[in-house]
Amino acid sequence: IHHAFLGDHWVLEWTGEDKRHLLNLDHLATIVPNGQENPIGIWFDCEAPKEKIPDSPLAKAWKEIIKNPVIPWDLQERRRVLAHAYEELKEEVERWEKITARERDEQEKQESQRARG
Repeated sequence: IHHAFLGDHWVLEWTGEDKRHLLNLDHLATIVPNGQENPIGIWFDCEAPKEKIPDSPLAKAWKEIIKNPVIPWDLQERRRVLAHAYEELKEEVERWEKITARERDEQEKQESQRARG
């Protein structure tokens, strides 16, 4: 296994011939949010695909809606960076937030009942 450091936050590991030039990994060094301390390791086999593999429906949707290779961990940063996606998925996000709020309220209610005995 070979490895190389990419920027301050990425460690790449691979087996076989070094064909990093076939992958656009240099971009990774530029997309780590400020304050991110832990490097992320990626392992890959450097064999390039013999033919162009078409994007899956998920990959197509990601490119059309998310338009970003990573989703920021911090919620405020996520809403800022992915404002366009939040707008595109507004109804879905609102439904999800209602579901999680209901679940949170139910959990708090159960914990409160348990505390009272």
